[in-house]
Amino acid sequence: MPPDCHIPLRMLPIILACMFRYNGMCLNPTKSKATLFGLSRCLQSFPVIHNVSIACSVLPTTNKVTTLGVILDSKLTFDAHVSAVCRNAHFLLRALRHIRSSITTNMATSIAVTLAQSRLDYANSLLYRVSTCNIHKLQRCQNTAAHLILQQSSTPSLYKT
Repeated sequence: MPPDCHIPLRMLPIILACMFRYNGMCLNPTKSKATLFGLSRCLQSFPVIHNVSIACSVLPTTNKVTTLGVILDSKLTFDAHVSAVCRNAHFLLRALRHIRSSITTNMATSIAVTLAQSRLDYANSLLYRVSTCNIHKLQRCQNTAAHLILQQSSTPSLYKT
């Protein structure tokens, strides 16, 4: 379809069903969910939808969906995604902290980049124009990794000697 072609919303389930059949795919209603994306004011004015019928399957609607490891919320704020990424990275950094004194700085760097930084970097192009609060969460996570690698306290010292 040409990029400037507009499709009525009521036609979307039919088009999706045809696409699934054409590609030999089917929906698993126990694993699939649907969501409606939009601005807050638009979503509030839209009628509440509890189920969507696509390709002979009834899918429940939800406020957020996960696809390819990225959590998309209906308002595309990425709050849930950033929180999950930071929680996962902090978990891995806490595990690294247990062995940090036994390994070299180069090895700690390699482990931190492999485990934590790769998760912070994954799909970060989607975070363009994300809220300052979310940017600060991600930055704090990177700072934690740097402090751990360099074996420095994460809080600045009040007294310099």
